[in-house]
Amino acid sequence: MKKRRKYDLRNYIGVVFFMLMGFFCGITIVRLLGDRFSLPFLLLMLLAMYIAIFFHLIVHEAGHLVFGLATGYRFCSFRIFNLMWIRQNGSLSFRRHSLAGTGGQCLMAPPDFENGRIPVFLYNLGGSLMNLIASLLFLLPCLFLSPTSLLHTTCLIFCIVGVFTAAMNGIPLRMGMVDNDGYNAFSLRRNPEAMQAFWLQMKIAECTTQGLRLKDMPEEWFTLPTNEAMQNSLVAAQGVYVANRLMDIGEYEKASELTSRLLRDEIGMVDMYRHLLTCDYILLELLGEMRQDLLSSLQTPGFTQFVKQMKDNPAVLRTQYALSLLWEKDAQKAEAIYHQFEKRISTYPYAGEIESELELIALVREKAGFSPSQPQVDK
Repeated sequence: MKKRRKYDLRNYIGVVFFMLMGFFCGITIVRLLGDRFSLPFLLLMLLAMYIAIFFHLIVHEAGHLVFGLATGYRFCSFRIFNLMWIRQNGSLSFRRHSLAGTGGQCLMAPPDFENGRIPVFLYNLGGSLMNLIASLLFLLPCLFLSPTSLLHTTCLIFCIVGVFTAAMNGIPLRMGMVDNDGYNAFSLRRNPEAMQAFWLQMKIAECTTQGLRLKDMPEEWFTLPTNEAMQNSLVAAQGVYVANRLMDIGEYEKASELTSRLLRDEIGMVDMYRHLLTCDYILLELLGEMRQDLLSSLQTPGFTQFVKQMKDNPAVLRTQYALSLLWEKDAQKAEAIYHQFEKRISTYPYAGEIESELELIALVREKAGFSPSQPQVDK
């Protein structure tokens, strides 16, 4: 029970930050209104707060981009909510993609190691630094404007939102689905294995944006770390990629064994990877022994909530498709999910991942006695 309470509290850290941000913005608005309360004016200030949140999200990801480029990283993709610009085949393309626990993301290819190290601090904390710089710029006009003026209050709201955005991302925290930038930055500083794992993740992300599958990447990238090393969340992610690659090369029995071990052992895996691994484990079990008790135990309330949050993710859709077809024996429901999957892959940014998912869906259809025919994916 104690561990469960800790898990729940992590999920609410972001909510607490937003509540505090709203509280301070509210005080600022009330001070401006005073006895001159006006509903249109109040709505205007609330709109300013929402615009400030969106603005600082863009500023935050731009900070990762600017400080990444300044320290030798190369651009791969830039995402705000589900709007994504990705560099593929030398040109910029627009796609739609979202990730639970993140409002945006700037992925970059890392520089090569020099003396056993790569620059990680500025890239990871660049977003928070840019939020603070922007907040300072909004604070400066407040020194010269009347405290009761509309412009003063608007600038102050943008300043407050920027400070809280910087704090929420820059203070080292484990927040629900993912670790924040500050946690990653400080966990990398004195951990060579974590730095190597971080570099590998960025290289895998770079290859993935170019349409490569895990099975096409260098085998030496996929070495399973020890459980002791995987107490670090970045190193634990390397273990996840090893299991993912085993699936991609068709070693399903080995993938199932490793996935079971990673889910069972006490390692520092973040919830997002844990739930995605659970998706894989469910699929492998459906394609294998189909133990009813195991399939039921894997579908916890936390996993069910994750599925709702990531309902358009191809891996989630393929697992839901397999559950409907092989476990629930509901062909009509499965076909509806299959059509949803087909629609999703039309804008999904990673062609290699889609190829992998299509192969898995074909195996599901084959086991169900259906034709393994698949929709095509453009590279």
